Amino acid sequence: MRIAVNGKPAATLSPAVEKRLAERRSPEVAEGAVLSAEQSTAAWARRTRLLYGVLCGVGGTIATAALIMAAWWEPRDLTLVLPVYLVLAGGLAWLLRFTYRRNLAKLRGRADAQLPRMAPAGTNIRADADGLTVGQLRNPWSDLVIDAVEITDTSFDDSSVSWVEHLDLMGDGRLIVLDTVLIGNGAEVLAKVWRELKARR
Repeated sequence: MRIAVNGKPAATLSPAVEKRLAERRSPEVAEGAVLSAEQSTAAWARRTRLLYGVLCGVGGTIATAALIMAAWWEPRDLTLVLPVYLVLAGGLAWLLRFTYRRNLAKLRGRADAQLPRMAPAGTNIRADADGLTVGQLRNPWSDLVIDAVEITDTSFDDSSVSWVEHLDLMGDGRLIVLDTVLIGNGAEVLAKVWRELKARR
């Protein structure tokens, strides 16, 4: 099994990552459908804009409260605080725009590379206790092995988080490619597939 963590090849998964993946909840039945390049890009853009909106809203509220307090405490300080506030706000807006465009370009490259290896857009995918169904083809878990896996391992709010980003499966001589961002509900589908296959090792 080929392993990559955060885009870098790894000989094995660390016990900590294995534990986090094992603790990650997965539903009894996980269903999704392969997305087109346009659909995956649109879905990612919606999620990212929502996240940016929340972050900007919280940050803007805190900064505005600080400005109001400065104006109330010492109005003359506004001549110094307001320009700094505007510079920081402009810098943050530029950083968010730059990050958004860079990640969007990465997503498009990922779609171009992986979608030709996957089932056609619109193909339904279902993972349950009995196996993995891709379109009309049913694959019992006993027939599947993991050929390659990509894991994202990161930190958020002072805690580490790991999830399965991509899977290449082999079943009866056939390659099955699953990708989190290129499948609707992909995170749950891949979590379910990983859990079922690891449980049968």
